[in-house]
Amino acid sequence: MEPKNRMELTAWIGFLFTSLAGTLLHFAFAASGGNTLVGAFTPVNESIWEHLKLLLFPTILYAILEYFIYGKNCPSFFAGKIYAVFLGMLLIVCGYYTYTGIIGQRFVAVDIGLFFVAAALTAFFSYRFCQSSSLAGDSKSIAALLLLTVTILCFIYFTFHPPMLELFRDPVTDDFGITGALRYGLY
Repeated sequence: MEPKNRMELTAWIGFLFTSLAGTLLHFAFAASGGNTLVGAFTPVNESIWEHLKLLLFPTILYAILEYFIYGKNCPSFFAGKIYAVFLGMLLIVCGYYTYTGIIGQRFVAVDIGLFFVAAALTAFFSYRFCQSSSLAGDSKSIAALLLLTVTILCFIYFTFHPPMLELFRDPVTDDFGITGALRYGLY
């Protein structure tokens, strides 16, 4: 199989992996009995912020696997993967606030659909960005990896110390972060 075709195939397998893993991660905190270590990497409530973990962590995990398949031969691999997942997360946030702002309420089916569309968008742009020479280079890879590291640290930190902003508010309990989930026994 040609390298370009292999990249495209692995990108769409990544979509399936992210979709399945993200769906399973949605229930991981509850299945763990409220384990705080699990909560650092999985949603602990129904806030938009926490649900971005469903896209971020499976995409990054799959990217690690992809790196060994073809990533070593792709100069823009790291930057491409990281910027693609940020586009997917941006779609979730913008899509959610756009439709709830227009309609005035949230619908779980639309939220689920947004996740799958974001996973597909991430896979598509991941493939496209990895083909782009504009993201190639050590400095761009280092900048993307630094951005990813800071983002992961923010996800972990904000699980336990969320800002009192709408993005972090659980619409079910009207609370924030893991303390609200533990207080309400949502695990």
